[in-house]
Amino acid sequence: MLASGATLAALGGANSVDIGHRVLGHSVWAEESITEADLAKLSLEPTHVLIGHDAPLNLPTLDTWLAATDRIWPPAGLRYSAEGRSMFHRGFLQVQPRLYLGGHYHRHIDESVTYTTGEMEFHTRVVILDEGGSAFRISQAILDVQTLELEFITRDGVQTDARR
Repeated sequence: MLASGATLAALGGANSVDIGHRVLGHSVWAEESITEADLAKLSLEPTHVLIGHDAPLNLPTLDTWLAATDRIWPPAGLRYSAEGRSMFHRGFLQVQPRLYLGGHYHRHIDESVTYTTGEMEFHTRVVILDEGGSAFRISQAILDVQTLELEFITRDGVQTDARR
Protein backbone atom coordinates (compact mmCIF):
# COMPACT_ATOMS: atom_id res chain seq x y z
CA MET A 1 0.00 0.00 0.00
CA LEU A 2 1.23 3.48 -0.88
CA ALA A 3 1.25 6.37 1.61
CA SER A 4 -1.82 7.74 -0.18
CA GLY A 5 -3.75 4.57 0.63
CA ALA A 6 -3.71 3.41 -2.98
CA THR A 7 -2.75 -0.21 -3.52
CA LEU A 8 0.00 -1.24 -5.92
CA ALA A 9 0.73 -4.60 -7.53
CA ALA A 10 3.44 -5.63 -9.98
CA LEU A 11 3.49 -8.45 -12.53
CA GLY A 12 6.60 -8.54 -14.70
CA GLY A 13 7.36 -10.66 -17.71
CA ALA A 14 6.53 -10.60 -21.39
CA ASN A 15 7.29 -13.22 -24.02
CA SER A 16 9.45 -11.86 -26.83
CA VAL A 17 7.95 -12.24 -30.31
CA ASP A 18 11.47 -12.38 -31.72
CA ILE A 19 12.37 -15.43 -29.62
CA GLY A 20 13.74 -17.18 -32.71
CA HIS A 21 16.49 -14.56 -33.01
CA ARG A 22 17.55 -14.74 -29.38
CA VAL A 23 19.94 -16.97 -27.44
CA LEU A 24 18.69 -18.55 -24.21
CA GLY A 25 20.68 -17.26 -21.26
CA HIS A 26 22.24 -14.45 -23.30
CA SER A 27 19.49 -12.35 -24.92
CA VAL A 28 16.42 -14.14 -23.57
CA TRP A 29 15.72 -15.87 -20.27
CA ALA A 30 13.16 -18.48 -19.27
CA GLU A 31 12.13 -16.14 -16.47
CA GLU A 32 10.66 -13.70 -19.01
CA SER A 33 7.49 -15.80 -19.01
CA ILE A 34 4.76 -15.35 -16.41
CA THR A 35 4.06 -18.65 -14.65
CA GLU A 36 1.18 -20.16 -12.71
CA ALA A 37 3.31 -19.63 -9.58
CA ASP A 38 3.55 -15.90 -10.40
CA LEU A 39 -0.24 -15.68 -10.69
CA ALA A 40 -0.69 -17.60 -7.43
CA LYS A 41 1.49 -15.00 -5.63
CA LEU A 42 -0.43 -12.07 -7.09
CA SER A 43 -3.21 -10.59 -4.98
CA LEU A 44 -6.76 -11.80 -5.44
CA GLU A 45 -8.09 -8.37 -4.47
CA PRO A 46 -8.64 -5.42 -6.79
CA THR A 47 -5.77 -2.93 -6.82
CA HIS A 48 -5.54 0.71 -7.73
CA VAL A 49 -2.34 0.44 -9.81
CA LEU A 50 -0.76 -2.51 -11.58
CA ILE A 51 2.74 -2.15 -12.99
CA GLY A 52 3.93 -4.71 -15.50
CA HIS A 53 5.66 -5.19 -18.80
CA ASP A 54 3.17 -6.86 -21.16
CA ALA A 55 -0.36 -5.62 -21.96
CA PRO A 56 -3.85 -6.97 -21.35
CA LEU A 57 -5.88 -8.45 -24.17
CA ASN A 58 -8.67 -6.55 -25.91
CA LEU A 59 -6.79 -3.27 -26.06
CA PRO A 60 -8.08 -1.84 -29.37
CA THR A 61 -5.19 0.49 -30.27
CA LEU A 62 -2.53 -2.12 -29.55
CA ASP A 63 -4.48 -4.97 -31.16
CA THR A 64 -4.90 -2.99 -34.39
CA TRP A 65 -1.17 -2.23 -34.51
CA LEU A 66 -0.23 -5.85 -33.74
CA ALA A 67 -2.55 -7.16 -36.48
CA ALA A 68 -0.85 -4.83 -38.96
CA THR A 69 2.64 -6.01 -37.97
CA ASP A 70 2.01 -9.74 -37.45
CA ARG A 71 3.19 -10.52 -40.98
CA ILE A 72 6.80 -9.67 -40.10
CA TRP A 73 7.06 -12.28 -37.32
CA PRO A 74 7.32 -16.07 -37.61
CA PRO A 75 4.27 -18.10 -36.46
CA ALA A 76 6.21 -19.67 -33.57
CA GLY A 77 7.16 -16.22 -32.25
CA LEU A 78 3.58 -15.00 -32.55
CA ARG A 79 2.31 -18.05 -30.62
CA TYR A 80 4.95 -17.64 -27.92
CA SER A 81 4.16 -13.95 -27.53
CA ALA A 82 0.39 -14.60 -27.46
CA GLU A 83 0.83 -17.24 -24.74
CA GLY A 84 2.70 -14.73 -22.60
CA ARG A 85 0.14 -11.99 -23.16
CA SER A 86 -2.64 -14.40 -22.24
CA MET A 87 -0.92 -15.25 -18.95
CA PHE A 88 -0.46 -11.55 -18.22
CA HIS A 89 -4.14 -10.93 -19.00
CA ARG A 90 -5.15 -13.54 -16.43
CA GLY A 91 -3.18 -11.66 -13.77
CA PHE A 92 -4.58 -8.34 -14.97
CA LEU A 93 -8.15 -9.64 -14.58
CA GLN A 94 -7.23 -11.08 -11.20
CA VAL A 95 -6.39 -7.65 -9.71
CA GLN A 96 -8.73 -5.49 -11.84
CA PRO A 97 -6.58 -2.35 -11.68
CA ARG A 98 -7.96 1.15 -12.08
CA LEU A 99 -4.67 2.07 -13.78
CA TYR A 100 -2.20 -0.18 -15.56
CA LEU A 101 1.33 0.95 -16.49
CA GLY A 102 3.38 -1.18 -18.87
CA GLY A 103 5.86 -1.19 -21.70
CA HIS A 104 7.17 -3.98 -23.99
CA TYR A 105 5.58 -2.83 -27.26
CA HIS A 106 7.85 0.16 -27.96
CA ARG A 107 4.97 2.55 -28.59
CA HIS A 108 2.86 4.85 -26.44
CA ILE A 109 -0.76 3.93 -25.83
CA ASP A 110 -3.18 5.55 -23.39
CA GLU A 111 -6.61 3.98 -23.54
CA SER A 112 -9.59 3.55 -21.22
CA VAL A 113 -11.14 0.11 -21.54
CA THR A 114 -13.96 -1.84 -19.92
CA TYR A 115 -13.42 -5.50 -19.04
CA THR A 116 -15.82 -8.16 -17.81
CA THR A 117 -14.96 -10.94 -15.39
CA GLY A 118 -17.86 -13.28 -14.83
CA GLU A 119 -20.76 -11.01 -14.00
CA MET A 120 -18.57 -8.09 -12.90
CA GLU A 121 -17.45 -5.25 -15.09
CA PHE A 122 -14.54 -2.92 -14.37
CA HIS A 123 -13.09 0.11 -16.10
CA THR A 124 -9.37 0.70 -16.34
CA ARG A 125 -6.93 3.09 -17.90
CA VAL A 126 -4.16 1.21 -19.71
CA VAL A 127 -0.97 3.17 -20.34
CA ILE A 128 1.85 1.62 -22.33
CA LEU A 129 5.03 3.69 -22.33
CA ASP A 130 7.15 3.91 -25.46
CA GLU A 131 10.76 2.85 -25.63
CA GLY A 132 13.40 5.39 -24.64
CA GLY A 133 16.12 6.75 -26.85
CA SER A 134 14.26 9.62 -28.47
CA ALA A 135 13.54 13.15 -27.40
CA PHE A 136 10.00 12.76 -28.76
CA ARG A 137 8.85 9.39 -27.47
CA ILE A 138 6.77 9.26 -24.33
CA SER A 139 8.76 6.76 -22.32
CA GLN A 140 8.41 8.19 -18.82
CA ALA A 141 5.66 9.35 -16.52
CA ILE A 142 5.22 10.64 -13.01
CA LEU A 143 2.29 9.13 -11.12
CA ASP A 144 0.32 11.26 -8.67
CA VAL A 145 -0.49 8.61 -6.06
CA GLN A 146 -3.40 10.67 -4.71
CA THR A 147 -5.31 11.10 -7.98
CA LEU A 148 -3.72 8.33 -10.11
CA GLU A 149 -3.15 10.92 -12.82
CA LEU A 150 0.02 10.80 -14.89
CA GLU A 151 2.36 13.55 -16.02
CA PHE A 152 4.06 12.36 -19.20
CA ILE A 153 7.58 13.43 -20.05
CA THR A 154 9.98 12.66 -22.85
CA ARG A 155 13.49 11.32 -22.33
CA ASP A 156 14.78 14.89 -22.22
CA GLY A 157 12.36 15.87 -19.46
CA VAL A 158 9.90 17.78 -21.61
CA GLN A 159 6.36 17.58 -20.28
CA THR A 160 3.88 16.56 -22.95
CA ASP A 161 0.18 15.94 -23.38
CA ALA A 162 0.13 12.25 -24.20
CA ARG A 163 -3.62 11.95 -24.77
CA ARG A 164 -3.44 13.16 -28.33
